[in-house]
Amino acid sequence: MTSASRRANVSAPTPLDWGDLIAGARRSIAGQLPESRADNHRAISTAYYAAYDALCESNAGVLVPQVANRADADAWVRVYRGSSHGHAIGNLKRHRASLSSDGQEFAKALESLYDARIRADYSPGSVFNRQAAEHYLTQAEEAIEKLIRLPQSERVVIATITLLRDR
Repeated sequence: MTSASRRANVSAPTPLDWGDLIAGARRSIAGQLPESRADNHRAISTAYYAAYDALCESNAGVLVPQVANRADADAWVRVYRGSSHGHAIGNLKRHRASLSSDGQEFAKALESLYDARIRADYSPGSVFNRQAAEHYLTQAEEAIEKLIRLPQSERVVIATITLLRDR
């Protein structure tokens, strides 16, 4: 195999589609009789992860926009995996005022989804019903749509906010 043919087979990795994650979570809670607490909690967790994955994919897409070879693909994955939840949420909160209104709404929604996920996953006393799960799924969907509609320049700012330490 020549180096040119190897290069032709390289593309950016394909993370899970956020729309598929949300649709799957909606299917899991639709029409439950009786409602399943576990499915409602899992849907809330999925709502957060859909939004967080969309953020990671956006970061990788704006910082490594072209994937022409294995080094580019590796760099894309490093950026995609380079964020940590607490750091990203905390820095978005600290730098929210520097973002447009849609950027601020994304940041607030991500923080709200994170808080709900923590309660759903780790707080045994928390009980979320189907209506709450649907609320968080819709919040994630709307937040992601705001993120992907942002101009590339603002998405670069968000990438640096969520990936790099403040000094």
